[in-house]
Amino acid sequence: MKNPNTTRVEDTIHDHPVLPHDQWIAARKELLDKERQFTHHMDEVNAARRAAIH
Repeated sequence: MKNPNTTRVEDTIHDHPVLPHDQWIAARKELLDKERQFTHHMDEVNAARRAAIH
C-alpha cells in the first residue's frame, strides 16, 4: 500500500529560473529583508497578545 503522506522528489521539483550568482544574491538579500520585517511584525503581534492576556 502506498503511503499518502509521503512525497516523491519528482513531485516536488518544478521548473525554476537559474540565475547568475549576483542576481541570486540580490534576490536572497531581498527575501532576508522581508523575513526580518515579518519576524519584527510577529514579535509586535505576540507582544500585544501577551499584553492583552494580563
